Amino acid sequence: MKLKEMIRIAVIGMMLCILFVASTWADNVEKSAKKFASPDRIRYDGSCMTIDGKDMFVYSAAFHYFRCPEELWRDRFRQIKEAGFNTVETYVPWNWHERTMPSSLSDTTKFDFADLKRWLKMAQEEFDLYTIVRPGPFICAEFSGGAYPRWLAKFRPEGVKGLWLRSADDTHIRWCVHWYDAVCKALVDEQITRKPKGKKGIVMIQIENEYN
Repeated sequence: MKLKEMIRIAVIGMMLCILFVASTWADNVEKSAKKFASPDRIRYDGSCMTIDGKDMFVYSAAFHYFRCPEELWRDRFRQIKEAGFNTVETYVPWNWHERTMPSSLSDTTKFDFADLKRWLKMAQEEFDLYTIVRPGPFICAEFSGGAYPRWLAKFRPEGVKGLWLRSADDTHIRWCVHWYDAVCKALVDEQITRKPKGKKGIVMIQIENEYN
């Protein structure tokens, strides 16, 4: 086989390989394309978030409302704003908002999210900050028990060995759903997609703090 023929075959092979890789890449991009419920309000890509049609980079400060006296909130928000942040984030600790043991999974009467709602309102409406909330159920955050309520230990099933909290045990999952059902109802109206265009709201929610 002459050298020219060998080169021609090699080039054709390379071209076919490139076409295959390009086709596979395009298929993977299409399959992995993110679906957004309200892309006109909020979406993101590998570069930034796009909120109300404007590309922006999230500069977020951590401010935990449950660790700061409420009379100091405005001072903290003012400092965060002056430092150039456009967003503020907080954990939402389960043991802070359901301090008394409920009578059952269906009992939601022990929840109190009043301070969280006041904090969100102040951040968003008074200081024009986007918000990020992190409701766990396990938040770590140097918080005793990761913010699991102490009373939850009463419902640990008999015979369970090893770690029960943060496990796939059915009873644990049901109690986590109990928490999420309550906290999500407290947060739902604060989502940016439920606010008038141009108004600040929750842009992200993180469900667990320590999983890889």
